[in-house]
Amino acid sequence: MRVRNISFKNYRNLHEDRLNFSKGINIIYGENAQGKTNILEAVWLLTGARAFRGTKDKDLISFGKEFASVKGVVDFKERENEIKIDFKDKKRTAEVNGINRGAATGIIGFFKAVIFSPEHLFLIKGGPENRRKFIDAAICQIKPSYTVQLIRYNKTLKHRNFLLKSIQSKPEFEDMLEIWDKKLSEYAGVIIKERLKYSEEVSNLAEKLYFEISNGEELKVNYAVQKEIKEMKTEEITEEYLKVLKETRKNDIFRGTTSQGPHRDEIDISINGKSARLFASQGQQRSAAIAMKLSEAEIAGKFAKEPPVILLDDILSELDERRQNQLFGLAGEAQMIITGCVKPKLKSEFKGFYVKDGRIFTEE
Repeated sequence: MRVRNISFKNYRNLHEDRLNFSKGINIIYGENAQGKTNILEAVWLLTGARAFRGTKDKDLISFGKEFASVKGVVDFKERENEIKIDFKDKKRTAEVNGINRGAATGIIGFFKAVIFSPEHLFLIKGGPENRRKFIDAAICQIKPSYTVQLIRYNKTLKHRNFLLKSIQSKPEFEDMLEIWDKKLSEYAGVIIKERLKYSEEVSNLAEKLYFEISNGEELKVNYAVQKEIKEMKTEEITEEYLKVLKETRKNDIFRGTTSQGPHRDEIDISINGKSARLFASQGQQRSAAIAMKLSEAEIAGKFAKEPPVILLDDILSELDERRQNQLFGLAGEAQMIITGCVKPKLKSEFKGFYVKDGRIFTEE
């Protein structure tokens, strides 16, 4: 899987241009606020996902312009596809090989990538919701059916919480909880089981990757549920969670919210046996997050039978030359597109792009 080229028009601060990427390592460098991350973001948009920095679509259009577009030629499963994304009138539409796909989400599956940016440090140092979001998004990418279960769980959870609040003034509604508890438990069983399987695989891969990047430190990723649950089948987890909901029902009614479940679970990340969130240095946290994102890429590659494109935003500043070369060596056959403030000194061959004031200068 690779990006052959990408072009843009009226996109952020970038001048109209086309970049031809190497199938190996591509380095985009220049001073801050010149447009480096905008290029990386444009590549990411070809997956059909939203801008990874949380930017609204209307803000992707250059100042004073009415529309913007991003177009890229990508290879996936021995097939070349031209993907085009248009931004106009607060809408984001897409087409593949000239065929209209409607909303941009209609192109999901034609191109796959894994992104790491400074915001992903919250995967380590942020709250539990950041780690749940990481693992859920990663599973959704390789198992679309998981997305359906997650949506159903969240909708059912919302209904149950509304009912819990209603029971405070209308106790007769409590009998209705049986229906919602059964549904919530069914979806929870699938979610918990999938998270357990994925977190175990991520932990095994990330441990090896982090060992290489950190020169010998130990990283562990653990989905924090009881040991007994880890050994249960999906149906058994469903039954166990239904029991928990009954045991905590009075407390949930009192508080007006569901206190137990996948929406509250934690994924513990430790380095050398200590909490990475509480005790790791900034450099350790960054390396741990990179190891987990590279693990995500490797797992996605196994499912797609091709490694996804790896996008790394501003990671070189806190890695010395040794760690940089180790990191790039871990990419294997995957194409990498990386941004940084300075041109790195690498043993590996790479193609360079210098960015200044939205203009891109290619170094052959």
